[in-house]
Amino acid sequence: MAARVRNQAVKTQSKYRQEIVERMQAVGTYREEFAPIIDRTAGLYVQLDRFLRDFEEKAGGQAVIKHTNKSGATNLVKNPLLAACESVYGQLILHERELGLTPTGLKKLNEAALAQNKTSNALVDALKELDI
Repeated sequence: MAARVRNQAVKTQSKYRQEIVERMQAVGTYREEFAPIIDRTAGLYVQLDRFLRDFEEKAGGQAVIKHTNKSGATNLVKNPLLAACESVYGQLILHERELGLTPTGLKKLNEAALAQNKTSNALVDALKELDI
């Protein structure tokens, strides 16, 4: 996970936005009305990069750290930076699914488009029968 940041130049939110739009166009799901969620998704990528960089640089990539509680006992706990990364990963999956950038999301959007086309065709057929 941390190696991703080490070998990658820092990207801006606008660069991530551009990449998301290109990916959506490649699978045929891009629509201008998705702009707000595209922007939020790009922001999540920037946030993930920041967390991963901190996880590597400040925590040395350690999954668990020592924590001393109020009573003075020291225990191993999950690194909060790792927990933050996992949270952002989960949010990214949800956003990408909504944008059709996962197999499940793409299937859902394609099925919705097919259902909409079938409804439109039925209406057109009915109007043709009425000679309108």
